[in-house]
This record gives sequence, C-alpha cells and structure tokens, in this order.
Amino acid sequence: MAASKFSITARLRSFVYAGRGLRTMLASQHNAWIHAAATLVVISGGVVLHVNRFEWLALILAIVSVWTAER
Repeated sequence: MAASKFSITARLRSFVYAGRGLRTMLASQHNAWIHAAATLVVISGGVVLHVNRFEWLALILAIVSVWTAER
C-alpha cells in the first residue's frame, strides 16, 4: 500500500479535528478540567522554579501518564 503524499492542508485539518476533540472532552468530562488545571499548575511551577531538562522530561512523563490513564 502506497503512502499518501504530505499535504499542509491535511495536517491543518488534523489539528482542527484534534482541537474539536479536546473541546468535546473538556465540555463533557469534569475530570478533564481538573487535569487541565493541574497540568497548567505543574508547567507554571516548572517555569518559575527553572527546572532542568531531565526534570522537564520527568514532569512531561508524569503529565502524559495522568492524561492517558484517565478514561
């Protein structure tokens, strides 16, 4: 099966669909708001505390783990 050619418009359309999915999730899932707020607090804290690269990797792994564990 041949791969389709790269298209900027197709990539932009993918971001539009992802944005709609995020909007739907935030509108319908109460816990998503809590996770979003916690994510913003953690990122803000990381910026304020000037965490190093390794610490950012650990924070991102933790954030992604929480978001993917949520159903």
